[in-house]
Amino acid sequence: MAKEEKEKTKTKAAKKKVGKKQAAKKKAAKKVVPKKTVNDQAGAEKNTVSKKKIEETIQK
Repeated sequence: MAKEEKEKTKTKAAKKKVGKKQAAKKKAAKKVVPKKTVNDQAGAEKNTVSKKKIEETIQK
């Protein structure tokens, strides 16, 4: 009886650990995504600005 209960608690603890790890991964992923989109937007803006500058210099 006691051995079975120990095994049950072990699996519960193991499941909790796995759950925590997955939750941490999800949180990290959520944190990374918005940063990436902001960087992409900034990069796109830089590209459009540089393209405009190039076009202006060509026209001159």
